[in-house]
Amino acid sequence: MKTAFFALLVREMKKWYRTPVFFIVSMAQPIIWVVLFGSAFDITRLFGNLPPQAIAAIMNTEFMGAKNYISFLSGGIMTVTILFASMVSGMSLIWDRRFGYLAKLMVSPIRRETVFMTKVFSSIIKGIVQASIIFVVVIIMPSGLILGSGFGIVDLLTIYFVLFLCALIFSSLFVMIAVRTTKWETAMGIANFLNLPLMFASTALFPSSAMPGWLKFIAVRNPISYAANTLRILTIKGSLSGALINTVMLNIAYLSAYAVIALVAGFIISYFTLTDTSYS
Repeated sequence: MKTAFFALLVREMKKWYRTPVFFIVSMAQPIIWVVLFGSAFDITRLFGNLPPQAIAAIMNTEFMGAKNYISFLSGGIMTVTILFASMVSGMSLIWDRRFGYLAKLMVSPIRRETVFMTKVFSSIIKGIVQASIIFVVVIIMPSGLILGSGFGIVDLLTIYFVLFLCALIFSSLFVMIAVRTTKWETAMGIANFLNLPLMFASTALFPSSAMPGWLKFIAVRNPISYAANTLRILTIKGSLSGALINTVMLNIAYLSAYAVIALVAGFIISYFTLTDTSYS
């Protein structure tokens, strides 16, 4: 099983970097996101007429103590990048079915769950690579991310663990959709239908205090919010106090629960329903 998994995973990665246009676009897209979106939607510019003390108070209470909007936004953009990278995680499964490659896998000793896990983990790798690009860009760009004074290797490793959990959740979700879909138009339609509500009904771009009550109720339960807020705590605060450590651990526990549910559901669906034939 391990040999089959790694062989299929290498195939997925080769398909990614051997397609120059897709590879370049997937690398450039995160940079465009953070540079253009972060500059165009810098809502802290609305505070320009306020005294510096008032602006500092607002940033401390509403934006988790971020020194600027990019510092607040960076965690959300990394999380949203994971979401959008996961959106296409199941597309290759649909094309494998259409071109007959999946039929060959189905008559081989390879388990159906292995095929599912290959698609999921290839998407995780792609998403984390893109999120890493964003992390580097927001640090080196002018008026970019200002890391907390106590930021260290443990915070960095925790960031990548949170990104991994987030990618695992959404990759499992979208590969599950592809398992039951034979047309890429259907899969993309469903993905687009889910992506925007997941992004805007979260704290990825704006604090929950700026939302109406019904939207805040949804946002605080959205896994994107858990991931984005955790990344902000790690990058903005740096040196964590006891209360913040508890918050980070609680958020990771929620993300882990979401990830386990998505992964188990994906295993079950792929085991019982993954075939090389079309669904009516």
